[in-house]
Amino acid sequence: MVQINSLNQIESVMLQLIADALNEVAEEAAKLMQDNVEKEVYAVGTQKGREYYYAGSREPTGQLKESVVNTSPITKGNEVTATVEHDKDKMAFHADTFLHGSNYFSPNDVRELLPMFIDQGLTGGIFGPKWENLKRPYFSKTKQELEDGLFEKLMAAALQKRGVSVGVSYTMK
Repeated sequence: MVQINSLNQIESVMLQLIADALNEVAEEAAKLMQDNVEKEVYAVGTQKGREYYYAGSREPTGQLKESVVNTSPITKGNEVTATVEHDKDKMAFHADTFLHGSNYFSPNDVRELLPMFIDQGLTGGIFGPKWENLKRPYFSKTKQELEDGLFEKLMAAALQKRGVSVGVSYTMK
């Protein structure tokens, strides 16, 4: 048990508890987004009859899913933040074979843009007519699920594990 002797110590202890809980929630949110990549992107490709992915493979590389990461919480003043994002370096790139890029698009490396292209259906014909304007909203769906109460539920549970019962409010961008 932590012995607290001042208001500054209370703030420090609480911020650490919040950061630890937020880290747990960010890990869960990353898993949720990976699940949504599986359902909204890969399964849709299968349903659309996609037969070719990369270098003769009949399966997706899985790199979009595996590139989903969460950052460790950062405390700045009395605010704690963490993000769930794609790490483009976890996806290979080869424009000549259309692996996360194309020689017919500028920039030809689309790894940073790929999440938006897929989520919003903005690929145009870059990956063939089957994918033109096809929204596969894995990112939007994840964000909506978190905004619809899942974040509060996960954060409250994570704080409860640490002995803190509170109402949860947040800002999501």
